[in-house]
Order: sequence, then structure tokens, then C-alpha cells
Amino acid sequence: MTIVTDPDYTLHGTYLSQPTARVALFLSMAGLPFRYKHHVLKDGTHRTPDFKALNPLGQVPALCHGDLALGESTAILVYLAETTGQFGPATPAERWRITEWLAWVNDGLSVLQRCRAARRFGWDEPIRLWWDARAPGPMAILETALNRSGFLAGDRPTIADIAVFPMIDLIDESGLTLDGYPAIAAWYQRMLALPGCRHQYDLLPKGDVG
Repeated sequence: MTIVTDPDYTLHGTYLSQPTARVALFLSMAGLPFRYKHHVLKDGTHRTPDFKALNPLGQVPALCHGDLALGESTAILVYLAETTGQFGPATPAERWRITEWLAWVNDGLSVLQRCRAARRFGWDEPIRLWWDARAPGPMAILETALNRSGFLAGDRPTIADIAVFPMIDLIDESGLTLDGYPAIAAWYQRMLALPGCRHQYDLLPKGDVG
């Protein structure tokens, strides 16, 4: 990852946010320098009028590129792939496969984020157990897919893999392990071997840069 003082991109986020990590991971793997603006969510800086002018949803991440400001990490990944020509689809069929995975990340695989949140924020045990019971299903889907190909959309990494990576990177914080999921474990190591791919807490600063 290269963070410099005068880049084209400014990423707003927090080091704890897996959606923020997706965007930072793309920028890092693509070799694109960016400014980073750190938000302490408990202080509410993501809900101020200035921030909501960038992202009306009042949540991180937000990416500024020129006059454009975007929220929602999967939308940002699509934008970055299309405007940089990196990690996007090579064929129409691959485009729809990637779109399918991105939708599933925000639906089926989001259970891992709920399991993580239950532990980080001390949710009541019945709620935590309810989410824990739903994690094996999406993990099995991911395992099956990665048994078929080296990466989610085929034989090369795309924004589908970048979207999934932070949730597997912090799998232990979700109360899970990769034991019993050899294909996911192998994919995780393949991702880490790629230029610019880094662990979330190595990727995101705990303060402003640039």
C-alpha cells in the first residue's frame, strides 16, 4: 500500500471496518496511492453534515475521487474496477458471475460480520448463538466454489475476491476457524501472496494520513 500526500483518491474509514478494508485492499493491490481519513465511529464524525455531504448514508467507507464521492464498499469496488481496468470482468459472463458474488457477500456471507459484531459488542448470548448457527452454511458455499477454481470468478483474482478477503482475514474474530475448509484456507494464502494484499490491521492506519 502506498499512501502519499497528494493522490487522486481519499478514503474515509476506520481500521475496524471490514467494508473499509475492501476498498483499501483494492487500492493497495492496484498500486493506487490514496489519502486516508480515519473516523472514530463512537465520536460520530461519520454522521456530521460535512461527512453526509460525501455519503448521505452516514457510514464508512466513503471514497472521494475528483468531484465524485461514493459510499457502499461493493459499489466502490465496481467503480474502481471499471475506471482503472483492474480486477474487473474480462468477459460478459464473468461480469455477471462477479455481480452474483458481490450480492452474496452482502447477503449470505454477511453472517460472518454479525458473528464478529456479536463478540465485539457483547451481544446477548442467545443472539450470538443464533448467528453462530448460521455461519456454516455460507462457509460451505464458499468452500465448494473455491474447490472448483483458484479464485471466485475463475483463475484470477477479481473484486469478488477482494470483497470476501477481509471477512476471512478476521475469521477468528467471528469465532470461527478455517479448520475443515481447506479450499478457503488455500485461497486465503493465494490472496496473501499477491502484490499489495495485506492483513486488515496492517492495511488501515489508526489516524489520518495525507
